[in-house]
Amino acid sequence: MKTYTWNEQGNTIILGYWGKGELVGQPLSVVSPYQVGCCTPVEAQRVPATLWSNWGQCLSHHCQQSEELLLITRCEPLQERLHLFLLWLARKFGQPVQEGLQIGFKLTHQELADAIGSSRVTVTRLLSTLEQQGLIDRFHRHCIVVKGLDLFQE
Repeated sequence: MKTYTWNEQGNTIILGYWGKGELVGQPLSVVSPYQVGCCTPVEAQRVPATLWSNWGQCLSHHCQQSEELLLITRCEPLQERLHLFLLWLARKFGQPVQEGLQIGFKLTHQELADAIGSSRVTVTRLLSTLEQQGLIDRFHRHCIVVKGLDLFQE
């Protein structure tokens, strides 16, 4: 799942990407508007506010992930920002394949641009550069494999 908002100009701002067992929702945010979208089929459960005290570890993880994304979105140059974001997605959602870790859901160039604060055209160019440098492979439309042995280290 992803959480996002948009600014007055209608530009999407990605707030986070979330996986199995992670706690997300409007009560965890001060951002408005706040939207949750599914990148893959999901099964969601409602957690009543009265049970939140039992979710301390999930809330801590939520804060840590938000900080990781904030750090990535402030990284310069833009190529490094995109590469770090792809590494982050691969570590979080990646499925091991022979070449590296395949990001477990489809991402459009526009979604990547929204996530790193760039334009679709720039992301398209940067993806080509990362591929030429051997850092990623793109096999099918929207299918990205992030390469490198360091992917499997925390």
